[in-house]
Amino acid sequence: MRRSPDARPIRHNGCERVTEVSGNDLHVLTSPYSGAFTFRCTHCAKPDYISGFAWADTGEDLVAYRKRVETFTPPLVWFFREGVALVLAVVLGVLTWVFVRDSFKDVDFLIWYCIAGRARPGPVVPDRRSCRPAACRWSTGSR
Repeated sequence: MRRSPDARPIRHNGCERVTEVSGNDLHVLTSPYSGAFTFRCTHCAKPDYISGFAWADTGEDLVAYRKRVETFTPPLVWFFREGVALVLAVVLGVLTWVFVRDSFKDVDFLIWYCIAGRARPGPVVPDRRSCRPAACRWSTGSR
């Protein structure tokens, strides 16, 4: 695997001077996902869009370089980075709720109380008539 360089020379198209970029600045310039759109030239001290800079050793424009690097991104990384997975999860959650909600329309708290095996009664003890016979048998002595 090729090791990325620690420093690389860039040329500002505005002043035509070359600067060597390293460290975090190099990472920001090379990563298509950094979110940086401007960069400041160290010679003329003017900020310019990334499209105003090019690699001095190859002559490739930084925007073209970023697009080229982005094409090597694995689909799964792109899927999560672009937020597609989040949108898909929300859509699946809504669809599940739409199709399943009718199944639980007639179920109320006391039915769940009966189905769950009649948890120990707290301050509210359900009345025998409040439990539907199909869901559970409410008896005084045994389950």
